[in-house]
Amino acid sequence: MPHFSKATLKLKTDLSALKEYRATAYVNIRTQWNDNTNRYEQMTEQQKATCEDLYMQMVRAGAEIGITLAERTGAQDVREFPKVAYIPLFTNAPRDPQQSYAPAKKDELEDDIGW
Repeated sequence: MPHFSKATLKLKTDLSALKEYRATAYVNIRTQWNDNTNRYEQMTEQQKATCEDLYMQMVRAGAEIGITLAERTGAQDVREFPKVAYIPLFTNAPRDPQQSYAPAKKDELEDDIGW
C-alpha cells in the first residue's frame, strides 16, 4: 500500500490527551530554496495544476490519508515504537476557484464526483 512518512518529527509544543486539536494537510510540490527571500520558490502553474489534479483524483476516489504518530524510541524495529495518535484526514469538498476559501456545496459536486 502507498504510504508517506517522516522519520523524525519534532513537535513545537507538548500535546495533551485532554485537549482537542485540528489536523490539516495539503498537496505540495517542493521547490528550490531561495536564500535571498529565505523561503521556497513559488510553484509554477503546471506544478499547481498537478497538485490540483492529484487532489481531485483523491476526491473522486473517496480517498483519505491516515497518519499514525508514534514515539521514537531506541527500539530497532519501528513497529515497536509506541503509538500516541492516529489522525484520519479526509479530502474536503472542492471549492469554487472564484471564491477564495468558500467551500463548494455538496449538491454542486454530485455530477462531477458522483456523490
